Amino acid sequence: MSESEPQHLLVYGILRREFDNDHAKLLRAHCRFLGEGAFEGRLFDVGTHPAAIAAQGSATVRGEAYRILRPKPLFPVLDRLEGCGTDDPEPHLYRRERISVRLDSGRGLLAWVYLYNRDTDQLRPIPHGDCARHLGFGRKSPRK
Repeated sequence: MSESEPQHLLVYGILRREFDNDHAKLLRAHCRFLGEGAFEGRLFDVGTHPAAIAAQGSATVRGEAYRILRPKPLFPVLDRLEGCGTDDPEPHLYRRERISVRLDSGRGLLAWVYLYNRDTDQLRPIPHGDCARHLGFGRKSPRK
C-alpha cells in the first residue's frame, strides 16, 4: 500500500458518531466521514463492546466509513484501544485487516476494520449486525 493511496476505516462499535468518547473524538479529528455501510460478517456481544468477524454469506455488520487523513497519529492509539498495539501480548484481542466494504450509496472500497481475534462460539450473536441499534441508539436522535 503506497503512502499516496487513500486509506479508509470502517468502525462498528464505540467509535461511531453515536458515541462521545475520547477515542471517537480522536477518530473524527483525523478522519473524514464518508457514510454508513457494511461488510460481510457477523457481530457479537462481548459485554462491554461488540466484536465482529469477517465471514462470507448473507449476514452483514453495519458501521461507518471514514477516509483517514492522518494515519500515523491515529493507528497507534486505536491499535492500543483494540488490544493489538505493539506492546499488547499475543494473541491480540483484535486484528486490523483491510476488507471490502459497501457504502449505503453503493460505492465499494477497501477499508481497515478491527476484527475479533478470538473464538466466538460462546458469544451472543447480534443477528441484525448493528451495534448502535443493539444498544438502542436511533439514527435520527443519538444518545451521548
